[in-house]
Amino acid sequence: VDSLGRPFDVLQVLQEYIINNTATIGVGKPLRAQFKIHIAFTDNKDIRLNNLLDISLDLDSFTIMLASLIKISESSLLRFPLQDIMNWNCWLATLPAPALDAFGVRFNEDDVTSLAI
Repeated sequence: VDSLGRPFDVLQVLQEYIINNTATIGVGKPLRAQFKIHIAFTDNKDIRLNNLLDISLDLDSFTIMLASLIKISESSLLRFPLQDIMNWNCWLATLPAPALDAFGVRFNEDDVTSLAI
């Protein structure tokens, strides 16, 4: 966690439905991710494959920016079960559907979309 630096903004409200998230990683102390993959295969005859891959990633400075436009139904959010907080399908269910006519076309295409990234 000591690799995080400024700017670091989470759930910063920019406009009515627009939320900004920014994180800078690798400031002061580089962030390192490393893992090993072992791949082995044999057919008990001629073919024997045995590989060990060492993969590492060093980030000296890396900035992630995500601005999202989210319109969540308040009643759905207030009834949101905490056990499903990590389930993206449940979060998507809180987004209100646009008003459609009998042919499935939006009434007003100028309305704010429920979700945009």
